[in-house]
Amino acid sequence: MKKWVTIAWVLLALCALLAQTDARKGRHGRGRALADRSWRSRSRNYYHDIVLPWSQWKPWWSDWQWSRDSRAGWWTGPNVCDTKEGDLEALPGGEGYMLKIKECGSGEDGSYKCTYRADDFQQKYTATVTYRCCMGYARQQGKPGCPLKVAELKNLLDTARDLGLSEFVSYAGKAKLEGALTGQNNFTVFAPTDGAFQSIPTRLHILYVISLIVIITIIIIIIIIIIIIIIIIIIIIIIIVIIIIIIIIISSSSITITISIISITSITCIT
Repeated sequence: MKKWVTIAWVLLALCALLAQTDARKGRHGRGRALADRSWRSRSRNYYHDIVLPWSQWKPWWSDWQWSRDSRAGWWTGPNVCDTKEGDLEALPGGEGYMLKIKECGSGEDGSYKCTYRADDFQQKYTATVTYRCCMGYARQQGKPGCPLKVAELKNLLDTARDLGLSEFVSYAGKAKLEGALTGQNNFTVFAPTDGAFQSIPTRLHILYVISLIVIITIIIIIIIIIIIIIIIIIIIIIIIVIIIIIIIIISSSSITITISIISITSITCIT
């Protein structure tokens, strides 16, 4: 009996040795490019799942899934909503020469984000899933999901109606902001009261009168400046005309004197 047990152990050892040798040979030929990618360069807050299905060669552990973090996180609990970017169904699967990477980590806003990447050495695929507490719920330390129910949250327009800000709601509708203010986006609005909206026409009238007075004053100043410029131009023209007249008078006087002298000289000569 002991002899058969020993033979069985020897056969099991040989099978294990052959399987390990075969795995090393296949991994040496096909996995060298992947071995150069060090996980130390990744962030500590992420874990990675790698799946390497081979079309021809598969080691005995290929049906096992390995992960650095297999614990269930808070995002798997109740009242957690997810937001998807990309198409998870488009990620390739099945048999083939392929690299799949899953990166997950916590964000600064308290969310949990998982990015799925696949590369079949012909095309790259990417999809992202972000987990957050659903509206009206919050997390509780040490418990999965978002078990704490907070006060019922309303959109901004409903809150404004409850506060009696009917004018604000009316003007928001006129400005076509209802879609943005009733969505799930986060806004902080400093809404004027109805009394402030009712005082807008009076203020607008005052501003209109002030602006009209300013415009009229500017126009009057411009007209005065134009009149002054015209007066200056007229004065300059008058001065120029006077100077020309004086020059003409002086010139005519000198001609008359010259003619008189010539006449006297001629009379003297005749005598």
